Amino acid sequence: MTKRELIEELLRLTQLQSKSLKDGNVDGFIALLDKRQIILDEIQKLHEEKTETKEQHEEDLVTMLKALDEENRVEFERQFEEVKTKLRQARQLKQREQHYNNPYDMSWEEGVFFDKKERR
Repeated sequence: MTKRELIEELLRLTQLQSKSLKDGNVDGFIALLDKRQIILDEIQKLHEEKTETKEQHEEDLVTMLKALDEENRVEFERQFEEVKTKLRQARQLKQREQHYNNPYDMSWEEGVFFDKKERR
């Protein structure tokens, strides 16, 4: 594959990532990340083998790719924070529910005091 074809494939994968994020398919997003890394490695290998001049159409593709990738990163971070918030709320709800269901549950591990003074 040529460098241009690889960049076009990278752009296609990035667009699929964007669709996966919109659909809430995190597993698909991550699978596409792995595929993108393979393409990036191939581009790097081509670049190391022969340094060629950058053509305008490749620059345009790379610019589009960077913008789309940044949008994906921002959306992924937003969704990640949303999931973290929901998990935190679920933990708090579970903790409150445990306290409500058994408020007088006292553990014997807390300690007991025995008064050893002699009473008269």
